[in-house]
Amino acid sequence: MYEQQLYGRAAYYLDLAESLAQAQLAADGPLRIEPVNLEGNFGFRIANEQIEFTLLELGGRIISFKVKGTETLHCGDLAKTLPLKIRASKQYQSFTHRDVPDIGGYEDAGLELLPESAVDWDLSFKESSNARIALEASMLLRGDQFRLSRVMSIVPGSPELKIDYSISNVFPAEYISDDPTHYQFNWRGRIMPAIGDARQGDTLEVPTSLTLPATVFDLRNPVFFELRSVPLNDHYLGVFNPEKQAGFTWKLDPQLNYAYLWMNSRGHHLGAGKVYTLEVFRSFYGNRPGEPGNRPFDIKPGQEVNFSVSLIGRKN
Repeated sequence: MYEQQLYGRAAYYLDLAESLAQAQLAADGPLRIEPVNLEGNFGFRIANEQIEFTLLELGGRIISFKVKGTETLHCGDLAKTLPLKIRASKQYQSFTHRDVPDIGGYEDAGLELLPESAVDWDLSFKESSNARIALEASMLLRGDQFRLSRVMSIVPGSPELKIDYSISNVFPAEYISDDPTHYQFNWRGRIMPAIGDARQGDTLEVPTSLTLPATVFDLRNPVFFELRSVPLNDHYLGVFNPEKQAGFTWKLDPQLNYAYLWMNSRGHHLGAGKVYTLEVFRSFYGNRPGEPGNRPFDIKPGQEVNFSVSLIGRKN
């Protein structure tokens, strides 16, 4: 970091190393944590006896979620991420979502993939003990007006990765405006699953009254569909592969009532791009005329919204 004149980032790493050194974890305890460097992308791998997840600075992205050793998320080519100096100095204003490499995993997005998801977020330890490990990933978004914080935590013996969100409008309270769009924050949580490092046979679980074009990712019966505003009857989404006997449930906050689904088992004209996503969101995107529909978060200066989701591993 000093070589690239990123002095503030160097100080950040010194603080992070000190926090890790002070972690009160028994060598043979129920929780484990280790630093990782994947193709130049720094992060941490955290595990108990049920699940293991890998969190990267890159977009605060959960790039891996393993259940009893079985991978459940897709990880793209990390070698295609932006150069370190751009990522570490958070220069997301210099490009758009069209320039963002689609890395996969679990990430935060807006109406499109956030350019901010392609730069390095700040990681910090909230707790590191034999009773609980909690890591925060945070980033200033949209013209430095909103701060998104996501605290991810696990406890011994549980298959649940808890994710607690806080989105705050950091502008002073006197920055009040008559235009409500100044306070609207479009948020989207996006997961690209791949059970067992593949997708064949992955089965979606979507509690909705709508009839979906398909619920099984089957390369023998290829389909493409995009559903922008799927009303949910219950607060969860899930994916499970019957052959591999593994998957996860994405437990949702009561404030999240609409899903965005994308499935493309056909691929594009070059034969690649055979993926699917599970997404939940808060925005007007996809609302149907005459129906109440979804809406962005309204966060006035000096205020914040809080909500929680979980990834719950399922095996056998």
